[in-house]
Amino acid sequence: MASILLKFDQGIVNMTGPSNQPENTQKIEETEKFFNQWRVYQQVILNNDMRHKQIISAYQMFISKHLTQAFSVLDLGCGDASPAAQILGQSAASDYTGIDVSTSALQNAKTNFNDITIEKEFINNDLTDAIQLTDRQ
Repeated sequence: MASILLKFDQGIVNMTGPSNQPENTQKIEETEKFFNQWRVYQQVILNNDMRHKQIISAYQMFISKHLTQAFSVLDLGCGDASPAAQILGQSAASDYTGIDVSTSALQNAKTNFNDITIEKEFINNDLTDAIQLTDRQ
């Protein structure tokens, strides 16, 4: 079975600034704040400001041409996974794993995948930690 790794640029979150909290905790809190502001992000998507429509179209064409048999998808930093859900809905994908540090983003990802009839798993973890876990297995 083939595998594909999807990564969509979800924007830049400023993770700098003084804090008494450990760096990772600060990043998680700041990421949560960002993803709690879905209205802004969804407006960017709706306006096609980051060219998501073209990116999705390019992925759909590639997948329909080259991945005609069942394949697995690992989406690191999946965010709300709306591009992945759009792409995979009409593909031969058999399963999807989305990893993101933001619990609110993962809740939105689950909603976006409601109508996609493939095996799916959403993991709340920092993608660098998830990669290290994979390396140990």
